[in-house]
Amino acid sequence: MLSHAKLPKSFWGEILMTAVDLINLSPSAPLNGDVPNMFWTGKDVSYNHLKVFGCRAFVHVPKDERSKLDSKSKECIFLGYGNEEFGYRLWDPVEKKIIRSGDVVFLEDQNIEDIQKGVKPVISREHSFNLDPIPLLEHYGGGEIEDIGEAENEPPIGNDPNEEVTDGNGSNNHNEDMIEDSDDEEQVPQLRRSSRIPKPQTKYPATEFVLLTDGGEPECYEEA
Repeated sequence: MLSHAKLPKSFWGEILMTAVDLINLSPSAPLNGDVPNMFWTGKDVSYNHLKVFGCRAFVHVPKDERSKLDSKSKECIFLGYGNEEFGYRLWDPVEKKIIRSGDVVFLEDQNIEDIQKGVKPVISREHSFNLDPIPLLEHYGGGEIEDIGEAENEPPIGNDPNEEVTDGNGSNNHNEDMIEDSDDEEQVPQLRRSSRIPKPQTKYPATEFVLLTDGGEPECYEEA
């Protein structure tokens, strides 16, 4: 198991505990073919939780333990089972510690060497969480994303040799519709003018009246 998992000898204790778990789930000759775990607990044995020791695994990181910029998953190595404790036992090669989790995706055909080589994982759709930090959007604004490659291969407008060409004496319906649309766009709505008669503003009302007299020029001091 240690050689197949490509793990160092320091993990021999984890291998020992996992081997004991597998023995307790296997038929035993001293018990006449019964399974030790079933004989001890009196319950049926399930093998759905068994995984390959030392395989590559991705642990889901809860929202309260990560920020918006952190990854939703953590890459680990499967070591064993929690037994009476919750979840699987996994080795975090980055933080160098053992963690337990029940929300795990296993890649049983890969091991720690694939992690060191940077092999890109291929995850099926049936798993419960997405490994990408930012999910890819298939729709934007209610419509599907356009394929740029197909758009570039489309022929340009106006290069069709079978396109109908008209001379200056006539035009097709498409051109007439375009002209009508352009005429409608060029029409500017008329502004509504007020029917009130404007009056000039009077700023200096005292200067509106002028006194004119025709008494001639005074001839002496008394007349003035």
